Amino acid sequence: FIIRLNEHNSSVDLLHYQYGQLAWNLTNNLLMFAITPIVRVGFYGIIWSILPMSTVVANDIFAYGFGKLFGKHPLTALSPKKTWEGYIGSAIATIPFGYFLAHILMKYDVLLCPTN
Repeated sequence: FIIRLNEHNSSVDLLHYQYGQLAWNLTNNLLMFAITPIVRVGFYGIIWSILPMSTVVANDIFAYGFGKLFGKHPLTALSPKKTWEGYIGSAIATIPFGYFLAHILMKYDVLLCPTN
């Protein structure tokens, strides 16, 4: 990387491209390092992978549903279709969803962490 910078030090576009490639490379390495525990946890109890991912998906679905049904007050100017009603409704609905989903998934021994 450093040798290539010295060869083409006059081109600002090339420097911008190379720094962009470096940023993507570092981001990819960071993400792979962050994902490793999630993959490892799956071998010890897949419930700890299924439950958080399912609650995030359910939260998005609840936010869309509550926002579509009751939404009147915009949440932010960055995303004008998001509403306070969708935000609050999804927060309230996701908690019982996660609770009941955890109880349903805990009935299956295959999904739990081994205890021996």
